[in-house]
Amino acid sequence: MEQMISEDIPRTNRGVPYVKMRDLKSLTGLPGSTIQHYANLGLLPGTVKTETNVAWYPPDTVARIRLIRLLQNRHRLSLAQIGDLFRKNAADDEVAVMASLHEVVFGQEDPQAISREVFIRDTGLTAEIVERLEALGLLLPVSDGKYDREDVMVASLARKALAMGVDLEDLTFYSDLVGKMVAREMKLRRGVSRGLSVEQNSAMTLELTRMGRAFRIYLFDRTFQKVILDSVSEEDPETL
Repeated sequence: MEQMISEDIPRTNRGVPYVKMRDLKSLTGLPGSTIQHYANLGLLPGTVKTETNVAWYPPDTVARIRLIRLLQNRHRLSLAQIGDLFRKNAADDEVAVMASLHEVVFGQEDPQAISREVFIRDTGLTAEIVERLEALGLLLPVSDGKYDREDVMVASLARKALAMGVDLEDLTFYSDLVGKMVAREMKLRRGVSRGLSVEQNSAMTLELTRMGRAFRIYLFDRTFQKVILDSVSEEDPETL
């Protein structure tokens, strides 16, 4: 959607100037044809035209293009799926924040990710055990049919647990409790991010993610220490 204005260089309500196509190409590293394709699909904010018939793009178009590329390359969404995501969100802050959060949690995709067949062969687990681990929520590959180094590490832990006679069902309290913790953390994030800009929202989400990790490690370790000390104290008060 285009608007016609009389100013030579349009600006936002905050006074931030709009940008031309050449600026978008320079800032995103994409050819004009790709950017125009995104615009034609309705994936970009509407442009405005000056009396000289020059199209100007809102300054947040750069962030939108980078988000589209992230959703395409990292999350493997098609442009049709991305458009559907944008249409279902009155504002795409949530999409942007979730994409950023995904990057923090999982990092860059492992270029050495292996297939399911190779994963089973290299870890020594049977296909049935792999399926069971995934069904119990104990093995969560980032991509369907692709396994990274962390998945291999979990497979090693599962193999040791099985060798010790541990039933995999007895480990599901980890996945159950983690699911509840993540749900509460997301509820907390939504509560404190209301009304923030995309940039503020993303920055706050990253900070909350780091804070949550620190709290989890600290509280687990200290609680575990306390349980051990209390147990020793109950068994032999003179040892303390």
